Amino acid sequence: MNNQNLAKIFTTFTHICEIRGDKNDFFRVRSYQKVVQILENLDKDIAEFLDENKEKFTQNIPGIGKESEKKIIEYINTGKVTELEEMKKTIPDGLLDMLEIKNLGPKKVKKFWTELDVTNIEKLKQAILDGKIEKLSGMGQKSTQKILEGIEILNLYNQRKPLVEIYFDIQEILKEVQNHPLAIKADIAGSFRRHKETVGDIDLLVACKQENREIFIQDYLKMDFLEKIENQGDTKVTAYLKLGLQIDLRLVEEDQFGAAMQYFTGNQTHNINLRTRAKQMGMKINEYGLFSLKDNQVIASQKEEDIYKALDLDFVPPYIRGGTDEISLAEKSKLPKVIEIKDIKGDCHMHSNYSDGKNTIQEMAQKAKELNYEYIVITDHSQSLKIANGLTPERLFEKAKETQKLNSENLGIHIFHGSEVDILKDGSLDYKDQDLENLDFVVASIHSKFDESCEERYLKVIENPYVNVIGHMTTQEYGSRKPLEINYDKIFEKAAKYNVAIEINCSSRRNDIPSDLIPLALKHGCKFFINTDSHSIQQLLNMQIGVNLLKAARVKKEIL
Repeated sequence: MNNQNLAKIFTTFTHICEIRGDKNDFFRVRSYQKVVQILENLDKDIAEFLDENKEKFTQNIPGIGKESEKKIIEYINTGKVTELEEMKKTIPDGLLDMLEIKNLGPKKVKKFWTELDVTNIEKLKQAILDGKIEKLSGMGQKSTQKILEGIEILNLYNQRKPLVEIYFDIQEILKEVQNHPLAIKADIAGSFRRHKETVGDIDLLVACKQENREIFIQDYLKMDFLEKIENQGDTKVTAYLKLGLQIDLRLVEEDQFGAAMQYFTGNQTHNINLRTRAKQMGMKINEYGLFSLKDNQVIASQKEEDIYKALDLDFVPPYIRGGTDEISLAEKSKLPKVIEIKDIKGDCHMHSNYSDGKNTIQEMAQKAKELNYEYIVITDHSQSLKIANGLTPERLFEKAKETQKLNSENLGIHIFHGSEVDILKDGSLDYKDQDLENLDFVVASIHSKFDESCEERYLKVIENPYVNVIGHMTTQEYGSRKPLEINYDKIFEKAAKYNVAIEINCSSRRNDIPSDLIPLALKHGCKFFINTDSHSIQQLLNMQIGVNLLKAARVKKEIL
């Protein structure tokens, strides 16, 4: 988490410098941007580069200067950077929040501030509605409307956080709590445990002896991941994470831990159905355990598995507890056997430094081999996506030669030569047939003109014999772009007919197609690829999150 948090801190430094626009800040901006890039691509925590006392770096990291080192050391030791807190005071509070809006950068934020005294999102929205923004130089009705849409999307996604965005951070938080000497057991319940696509809050359960609870809570309140404490009691603490989510800590008895996990995992309908079944069998169930109605004796409480067993049910995994037919299936021992991470043999969508990736083809292959993959497909962007350093046919040929050379070196994993090829406005592909026929694998994706024309573009490109899979079909990006409103039923039907697979893209920005579209695609007989769309070796780990989401959608390995 240190790397990610520090990358955000140095990004904030950059934004403040750009908003202020001081001449002296120009070189600082470039320096900070370089530090952000380094932090995002480190393959281990930055704290591991410090000595035992966390006072100095034990080795030089090219690109991180002495001043940046001081800031990093201060953060690791205190959880904050004093200079940043002081810099924030030099601009209005709400300006940094405005940068969360899609396509709104520091220069525009400064313009709105200095020319219209717009200092927060609420004032920005009102200025748009009053027609003031579109009258500014360089603005207009179209760009103003995009900002307004960005505000609406930001408000929508600020209510909940995507699982793909917070998954590893929450795992690190859980690990820190589990490592506390007074925590006998600790785990996350709620929608996070059920692998829901978005999470509204975090439910953290800890088994701790009564005589140790006061000390544990005191230590918990000092943990670095907490931003603000809302309420504090003897067995419960409500707080906010630096991630922006509410977290509820509940302390429970060790022998009631299983019952508490079952209860707080939910969902509500599942628990109601379970409670009804218990009552029909002469029992009652709550967060403390499963009890006999006759004499109130405990039947099961320590383990979740024992609770389901006592109710004559197979254990229902958390990700299936949706309050639909899972109890009926568990009663008949017919719960679905869903995909597991061990079933994944490769990743067919990733980018190298040939386009906008951070790592070489060899580095991506080596990391994939560590994940026990048998193959990968390097799918760098095609030529039209210039902002992502898309490959011309000549560079595509160079990449093919390097791929062939690496395969000849027996790396222990096979590298396929692929491309993420742009679907152009007329539904054609961004390469000619003579280039496409030399590719092992083609991911066809839309990266521009996100409107109703996308439906016809998909329907046309599906007929292209070189297309293997449609990439991130809804084009959604959390917090910045809504899913396309098109006829997916029609597209899935045609994709199945032409044997073109549908991608389940589990990058931290997407989860696309979302799980609610999977049943519709299955109805038409579509096949799927689950890919990470990785732009660095670290992002390859997102496959676990994608698999978790598929498990919640009851996806079997056979359809991949």
